[in-house]
Formats: sequence, structure tokens, C-alpha cells
Amino acid sequence: MTDFKIDTRDVFYILKEQLNYAALCDLAPFADLNEKTLDLMVNEAIHFAKGVLDPLNRIAEETPLAFTNGEVRCPAEFKEAFWQYGNDGWTAAVGDPAYGGQGFPLMMRIVINEMMYGACQAFNSAPSLTFGAARLIHSFGSESLKQLFVSKMFSGCCCG
Repeated sequence: MTDFKIDTRDVFYILKEQLNYAALCDLAPFADLNEKTLDLMVNEAIHFAKGVLDPLNRIAEETPLAFTNGEVRCPAEFKEAFWQYGNDGWTAAVGDPAYGGQGFPLMMRIVINEMMYGACQAFNSAPSLTFGAARLIHSFGSESLKQLFVSKMFSGCCCG
């Protein structure tokens, strides 16, 4: 049984009727997108949050983080979810396509985070911090730093 409950009708009412998020597709940088694509992303974020992240809450309660010999250890399921989160494109959703991003509007990062944090706050801080660091490097780093780190960070792989 899942603890993460969400009414998709409420989500889409807010996105469509109150925010008119499809209007983002009228802007030049997002001309290749349409409302159906945005809707698909939201539905898939909900599916991922329910199926992958929500079960991590129980695992985190049973196997909490540990700080041993100067290293933080988390449950293996968190590492697997982090890789899947990146591999499925959630970290890269609004990133620059030149560095492995998907080029969605930044607002979609907010929507994704809403689902992911709702499902497992303990987990989502890691990919959110990774996304933020990748954006920082993308905004202010040299081209060599961007090439070295950004696409790896978007993908969820280890940069070490």
C-alpha cells in the first residue's frame, strides 16, 4: 500500500485552468513542446513518485542513514532510485539539451519536485541538490567544467 496520495484531477486543474501551463509551449524556446507532452511528463512524474520513491519511506525507516568511519551510508535502494531518477531523465528535464538536458520549461522542475518531494522527501533532496549544482556549473562554470560534469550529473551517474 502506498502512502503517497495525489488527486491528478486537482493537479491538472491547477496546471491547466489556473496556470495555463500549455501557454509555455507558445514561447520560442519551447515551440517543439505541446500540452500533451507536458501532461505526459506530469503523469509519468506521478507514476515514478508512486512506484519508485514512495516505497523508499519504509526502507528509510527500517535502514536509516549511517555515518561510519567518515562516510555516509544510505540504503542500496536509495542509490538505485538515484540512478533510475537520473536515467529516466528527471534530473535533466529542464536542463540545456547541449549537456544532456531535455529543455523543458523551468516550471516543470517545480511540478516534478512537487511529486517527488511528496512521495519521499528524504530521497529527493539528493537529486534536487545535484540539479542545483549542475545548473550552477552550467551558469558560471568554464566550458571544460560543463563538459566534464553537467551531463553526468543530469544522468545520475557517479562523477568520481
